Order: sequence, then C-alpha cells, then structure tokens
Amino acid sequence: TMTTLKELVATSATAGSSVRRHREVLEKTASECLRASDIVLSSGKKLVTEHAGSLGRSLWDTHERVLMAALDCGDFETADKTLATLRRKFGLTSQRVRRLEGMRLEAECDYAGALKIYKNVLEQDPADALTWKRTVVVLRDCGDSKAAIEELNDYLKVFAQDHEAWLELADMYIEEQEYNLAKFCFEELIMLQAPNYQFHLRYAELLFTIGGTQNLELARNYFAQALELKPGCLRALYGIVLCLRATGVKGTLQQKLLAVGQSQLIEQYTKYAPNLLPIVKDVLNKDSK
Repeated sequence: TMTTLKELVATSATAGSSVRRHREVLEKTASECLRASDIVLSSGKKLVTEHAGSLGRSLWDTHERVLMAALDCGDFETADKTLATLRRKFGLTSQRVRRLEGMRLEAECDYAGALKIYKNVLEQDPADALTWKRTVVVLRDCGDSKAAIEELNDYLKVFAQDHEAWLELADMYIEEQEYNLAKFCFEELIMLQAPNYQFHLRYAELLFTIGGTQNLELARNYFAQALELKPGCLRALYGIVLCLRATGVKGTLQQKLLAVGQSQLIEQYTKYAPNLLPIVKDVLNKDSK
C-alpha cells in the first residue's frame, strides 16, 4: 500500500505533473484510510490553488481535507486561508464550518473556545454526531475523563450502532481500570460486528485481565474464536496457551488444544521470525514445567 502511495507521490512531485496524479494521491489516501497529512496537504493544496476548476463537486471536500491536514501539520497559515474560503462559500452559520472553526481552536489548545462552539452547534442540532464526538475528544484532551465518558455514554444512547464510539468508550474505561465496564463495550462490539476477530481477541484479553476461573475459561473460548476468524493470530495463540496453563490442563481435549497452540506458535515463528524461535521455545518449555 505505502509503496504504491510513494510511487504516486514521487510522480506527482515531478515538474509538470498532471492534475490526475494529485487526485490519485488524495483518492489513494482516502480509500485506504491513510492519514498521511503531509502528503494530503501537499497534493490537496496544489489542487485547490492551481486546479480548482478541474475538481468539480469534490472541490469543497478537498478544501476541508486540506484544512484538516494543515492543522495536523501545524500549518496554521494554510488552515486559516482555507477556513476563510469555506466561510465565504458556506457562511458563518454553517454547522460544518463551525465544527472546523472548533477544530482550529483545538489545534491551539483553546479547548474552552472549541467546547463553546460545539455546544452552540449541538443546541441547534442535537443529532450532529460529528460535533458530539468532537466534544468527547476535547474533554478527553483536557484530561476530564469522567466528563468524556459521560458524554460518550449519552452519545451512544442515541447512536448505539456506532462501533467506533463503543471502541473509544472501551479504551477510556480501560484507562480508568474499569475493566468490567470495558467488557460490556466489547460485548456490544461483538454483537455489532461479529466477524471482526479483533473484538473477540480484545474481549478475551479483558476477561484474562479480570481473572477468575470462569473468566479464564470464557477467555479461552474467545481466543479460540479469534483464531478461527484470523488463522495464525499470535495473540490468540498465546492467549489459548496462557489460559490453559492458568486454569490447569484438564482432560485429553485440553491437552491436544495446548499442544496445537504451542506447535502453531513455533510454526509461525519458524516461518516469519526464526531469529526469535529459540526464545519462544525456551519460554514455552519453562512454562510447561
């Protein structure tokens, strides 16, 4: 992915590079969810300043991407110019423009100013999900974890299908060592996106962290499910082995499961990291004694 992007960037940086090349760079970063702010800023700025007429309906989306990339890169001059352009086009009352104004204040750590803007926007439109989520971000950046958690819980009462918000809430609970509350978040995530192995994996890791025989046995099952969804997943393999050793290997089936887990770990390291294989074997042998 990055090799292809680098090739596009190299081509777009040459003298006389076409508009198409710069557009391909932006399309590549967007389609593959690559932040790459410096690259977006370079190609996007070139397009909106020199080739605006060729962008058609994507012109204003490109302006917005340039603004956010400029904020990421600390290029406040470009950010302010782009924000002024968007104000002239959409007016001072546009919710989208107001949200970008709040992000501009965030970039300078003016959290009180940003929160004031977001509060005003939400008073006009309580269902503005993006502005609501920006509010949570600001509260978290301020270090007010309690308020951020309360705000995100309120948000999820309205937007219960937002898996990114559930994941964010889980991370905040983990930071506060509220593992049982984080566990509930991952239960919601598994219901929303059952084929996603990472949610099964992280749920299992939480159960292992909480501890207790019942949680460890359940963790083993979710590690196994993660492994089924993502064959060869090292974290899942280690999880299965650790759970079995923590609870004690009982019966032939669990002995076979332990043996399979250990053999697959050795197989993965032999294939992808042979230099670490002696360490892995030593650890597995020590733990089995």
